[in-house]
This record gives sequence, C-alpha cells and structure tokens, in this order.
Amino acid sequence: MRSVLKIMLANIKSKKDAFKGIIALMAIITFSFAVSLSNRANVNRAVTEGTERAEIGDMIVEFNHGKLTDDMLKAVAESPDIEYYRTETALKLHKPVQIDGTKKSHPNGLRKNYGRIRFFNDECTKIAYDNKKVEKGEIYLPYKMFGDKDVKIGSTLKIQTPNGFDESFTVKGFYEDVVTGSIFFGSYSAVISDEDYDRIFGEKTESYDEPLPFVTAHDNVIMAANEGIKLKDLRTDLNEKCGFFENSEYILDKAIIENLNSLVANIGTKFVYVFVILLLVIVFITINDSIVSSIEMEYTTLGILKANGFTKEKIKLIFMLQYLIALAIGAFIGIAVSIPATAYLGGQFMRVTALYTENKFSLVPCMLTVTGIIAVCMLFVANAV
Repeated sequence: MRSVLKIMLANIKSKKDAFKGIIALMAIITFSFAVSLSNRANVNRAVTEGTERAEIGDMIVEFNHGKLTDDMLKAVAESPDIEYYRTETALKLHKPVQIDGTKKSHPNGLRKNYGRIRFFNDECTKIAYDNKKVEKGEIYLPYKMFGDKDVKIGSTLKIQTPNGFDESFTVKGFYEDVVTGSIFFGSYSAVISDEDYDRIFGEKTESYDEPLPFVTAHDNVIMAANEGIKLKDLRTDLNEKCGFFENSEYILDKAIIENLNSLVANIGTKFVYVFVILLLVIVFITINDSIVSSIEMEYTTLGILKANGFTKEKIKLIFMLQYLIALAIGAFIGIAVSIPATAYLGGQFMRVTALYTENKFSLVPCMLTVTGIIAVCMLFVANAV
C-alpha cells in the first residue's frame, strides 16, 4: 500500500495542473447545487408554512363591496363541499399617497390585522412579533417596500380621501404579507389599527360606480374545500346556485400564490442542475484526458511496475485514489463556501417572496448528492483506466 501511495503522490505532482482543475471544478459543482438546493428548500418551506399560518384556505374570492349578497354567503355556508370559510374586508386606495411629502403610488390598499400577521424587527432581519396590536395612528407597510429610499420607520404617510390628504399615519415598521407580498403581485396593502380602519371604512369609502373614486372597499371570501373536492367542480356548483364566482372581481388560488412565491427558486434550481451536468461532463473529459496522457507518458514506467508485481488493479487504484482526493477536496471547499452564501442568498430571495426565509443549510441532502457525484466519477475512472 505504501508503494501505491508513493506512486500516487508522484503522479499528482507531475499532473498538478489537472489535479487542481478537478478540485476547482468539483468545488464549483458542489457550491452551485448546495446553495441552490438549500435555498430552494428554505423558500419552499417558508411558502408552505406561510400559507398554512395565514389560513388562506384553497382560494380567496374578491368582491366589490356590496356585490357579495346574503344569498351567496348562505350558499357557501350550506355547501357540503366546503370545509370552512370566512369573510374579511379591505380598502383600495385609488390615488397616490404622500410619504414625508413625496407622492408615492404605494401602498395602494389598507387592511386590519385579523390575527394572522407577523411583523419584522426594525432592520427586517427577523420576525419580531408573531402577532401584535396595531395602535391608532400607526401603519405597517409590506416588506417589499423595505429598502425604498423614501420610506423609513418614523415617516409620515398621508392618505388621500375625498377630503384631501386628511388621514395621517406614522410608519412603525414592516410586516410579512403572505398572500400578495411577492414582487409578482401589484398589491401593496398596509396594516392599520381597527379603529382607524373602521373610521375610514364607515366615513370615507366610495362606491365603485364613482368615475374617479379615492377609497373603495372590497370583500374577500376565504374558503377551503373538503378533501377530495375539485375546485373546478366547486366553482361550477356555486355558480349554478347563486352566480357566486360570476359576480366576483377575481379569484386567487392558494396554488397560484405558492407557485409564484416559489417560482424564482424552482426555476433557478433547474438552471443550476443543467449547469452542474455540463460541469460534470467537463470533469469526465478532464479526468479521461489526464488518464490517457499519464498512461502514454508513463508507459515504460507502468511496464516496469507490472514486471515487478504491480497488477492492473493496483494501477487502477492509484488513479482512483488520486481523483478521489481531488474530488473530496473540491467538495469540502464547495460546501465550506456555500454555507455563508446560502445565508446571503436567503436574504435576496426574501426580496422576491417577501416572506421571512430561514438560512438553513441542507447538509444531509448536499452530502448525499456529493457522495453520489463522487461515486459516479469513481466508476468513470475505473472504466477509463
């Protein structure tokens, strides 16, 4: 065994450029899939846990205020296909707001805290409150407004109603909007106190029939279907009974919310997988060229080794150990670098989903993937010698 190691070290020294190349390629491969795999798992977990925590059911159906009738709600309540439902109201702002005197198009909606909202700390690096009471005169903005140069905690935000900019609030922080917080949605709903909300709703909302309304209201019906019920069939049934969905403004399925929030992470992972496959092909080519050139250059030496009792298996072992070491070093470097990179990219994904995303590194799946890649490479080396 000592002779095998001695020859292997000599071979590494003579082929150090190829050895370094394999290390670099394996480090890039490991880094790429480890970061992508970890962030995808983190994002998907944040999305799934977020929709469950917000209890958004299977769909959210929005109606202009006044269009949702008692007969419609009765049909929903009596439907054997519906597990549960609830209604919530919200306000739409049709005119720009002012933040410290600067006109802004966002936020464009107001809502209450119905008890399923989480609030960030001042730096938006973690969740500070799983739920909290919003006081009169306070307003919390959706996370996707964090980083706007015109918005900061303590800013004065004024809302335009039919009476002018007569509703003034102090920005107290940012919250996690599970439903429409993603950058793929144009909704920027802010959270205000129940008292402020009820006052604006009761005194300053206008009809959607107004040609240029300032503030309007809409009703949301959040519902979950019983297990085994297809949403398509549920929609058909309620439409036939009371025209429920036909009279709505739009329907937002839970699946759409989850897919949009996970879209970037899932697509990015697929691109990374293609990239990793291409790099593996380069690794195989590099290993093959290195083995072929080694055999050609050391043909006489190999003949002497065989004459002195070195079997083909021992020669194969030399090459396998050589590339095993290179691949292992590269994998170690890749994982070491990917751990802090995962933490950094987790924050970048938050800007897309607006959901608090933990920066957990998927060590076990990554190690299993590394082991699989190295095993495939070892099989390739064994067949190439």
